[in-house]
Amino acid sequence: MSIITAIRSRSRKNHLPRPNEFVSSGVYVKSAPVWAEVAEKAGKIKTNEGETAYEAGDYLVYNNEDGTDAYAMSPERFKSMYGPADIEEKQSK
Repeated sequence: MSIITAIRSRSRKNHLPRPNEFVSSGVYVKSAPVWAEVAEKAGKIKTNEGETAYEAGDYLVYNNEDGTDAYAMSPERFKSMYGPADIEEKQSK
């Protein structure tokens, strides 16, 4: 299992529970890190709302480093919303 760390997302204003930075009209950058991994096989992940089913190759994303506050999404959606953050920035905090 390989964990991807320090990710930032681009999202619509109404979907950002954490501090964010304005990019353009209705688009903001979520500056809090998330942790993610690619699912090796299909399964279900426990979420704050219950469970989410996922397929092999989907991304399992965690808002907390301990693996809590999790959700799953397709690789296409993940790549359109997230990109690597500066790892040094995360380590210096």
